[in-house]
Amino acid sequence: MKRIAPLLLLTLFAGCGDDDTPTPDAGSDAGFDAGTPVDAGSDGGTDAAVNDDAGTGCAQVTASMPSLAYADDVSIAFALRMTPVPADASTEMQLLFERYFPGEDVGTFELGGEDADGNFGTCAHCVVLPGLTRERAFFADRGTLVTRADPYSRRLDVAVTNLRLIEVEVNGETRASTPIEDGRCIEIADFEAQGVFPPEAWVCDDALYGDGETCHCECGDFDPDCAVNTECPPFDPTCEPSEPLPTDCNSGDVCAFDPILSTTRCTATCDHGARTACETGVCVFDFVGDGVDTCWVEEERIARVTLGETCTSTGIQKVCHVVDGIARGFCGYDDVCRPLCGEGESACSVEGESCMTFLFEGDLGFCSGPVVDG
Repeated sequence: MKRIAPLLLLTLFAGCGDDDTPTPDAGSDAGFDAGTPVDAGSDGGTDAAVNDDAGTGCAQVTASMPSLAYADDVSIAFALRMTPVPADASTEMQLLFERYFPGEDVGTFELGGEDADGNFGTCAHCVVLPGLTRERAFFADRGTLVTRADPYSRRLDVAVTNLRLIEVEVNGETRASTPIEDGRCIEIADFEAQGVFPPEAWVCDDALYGDGETCHCECGDFDPDCAVNTECPPFDPTCEPSEPLPTDCNSGDVCAFDPILSTTRCTATCDHGARTACETGVCVFDFVGDGVDTCWVEEERIARVTLGETCTSTGIQKVCHVVDGIARGFCGYDDVCRPLCGEGESACSVEGESCMTFLFEGDLGFCSGPVVDG
């Protein structure tokens, strides 16, 4: 299994950590489970409890060695090693980002206070140190978090200053945090942290993942740079389409999603309207709206049947009725090979059938009758 490691070293303004990186527990609630701490004090005594309070009454700690703790579609958490480990706490502090609603994730965020980021139950930009029980943790009540990269792209580039964590009680259902009266506090030395953490299936250099410069098409997993927004959904006045990034494919190829591989691959192009066949594969019409006809080589996506015949269903969008290397049909809802219609194709000739277009805008589609459930 490929080891996910930071691209860059974390730079501390004060202090530095050990060299070994523990594997954090992802937890069960947006990457954090206060009841499942990382093995505290497991490195032979170097993580002894903190006694020095530097005259502030708070334990003095440094953070180092960033790693990825958890990631899904709506949240991501990065872990940083605490040195020394405060008493009754995990070895790792988490920077947790959550998308409760659309908002800025690159910028300057004040921690604590009365806003949403001031409570563990509502924070979108959270700094927390798990305790040794599910009901206890240390949560930021002050500090400034500056993010210079989108954390959801699995790129960490942050600066944290004036950070203090206070002991809180955590609600097991809502995750709401309540400061503990006369509880302890922890002050973390100002630090910066950088790292790139691609998925395990990524086979290219880590630094290429989401670099914002090139769509790396065949790296074993999807590169976020291949999803640059070039179109806007209907009725979204806030959307601003952007130019696609260049790909690392050969000239004339495009980076297209391959449902068989569940990722992108460099794909040759053709001209379906002009009936120009591919050197390899079947020329397939554009039904995703990017204006490009592509050459399909996956037999699982091509039904070798003619119009009116049954396609073998595999749960993947399939084309059919291949004539001289050109796909002239599409496997419809009932898994029957249907003729194309619109944009230079013939009109639907069977009574009761109409052209079911592939896109909100555009004319190309396939002939089909009304969709019947069940």
